[in-house]
Amino acid sequence: MQTEALFGVATGIGLWVNYAFTLLWIGEAAWWQALPASYARRASAWTPAVRGAFLFMIVNGAVVFVSGPRRLLGIAVVAALIWIWRR
Repeated sequence: MQTEALFGVATGIGLWVNYAFTLLWIGEAAWWQALPASYARRASAWTPAVRGAFLFMIVNGAVVFVSGPRRLLGIAVVAALIWIWRR
């Protein structure tokens, strides 16, 4: 509904993206907890890919679909995450 109001497109895919994000998050956390040595040796391309997916969701939730002072706070959060992740 918000996507349609903002972009004029009603696909319903946003819900499925949320489900995929949730599965990715749960999978990452479970892998980290259950097999920490394997998690530490994961492919080098995996971390930026996961962070990119997380960043996409965070930007949409904290910047795109909010307004006013909350958007400024969201921009600050996104900037802080990018700065932290680049270190």
